[in-house]
Amino acid sequence: MYKKFDTGDQFEKFVNFFDDHDLEEITMKEVSDWVKKGFDKAMVTLPLPIYFRFTDEEDALNLVIGEWENQMEIEL
Repeated sequence: MYKKFDTGDQFEKFVNFFDDHDLEEITMKEVSDWVKKGFDKAMVTLPLPIYFRFTDEEDALNLVIGEWENQMEIEL
């Protein structure tokens, strides 16, 4: 079932296609929308903000209010 990750020519073609079509931003938006929809469907009710973020990104999605916030401004 597990296939070794290809780091050769096919991988390079994929990375080039991904970069050439700005798919990183599109993918991040689709994934964060999916997470927010799941959060809303779960009907989580906590008095605290709950954040979703991507590694190496500055902003975090506050799932409670549905807005992106700068991590440096989030009070813990």
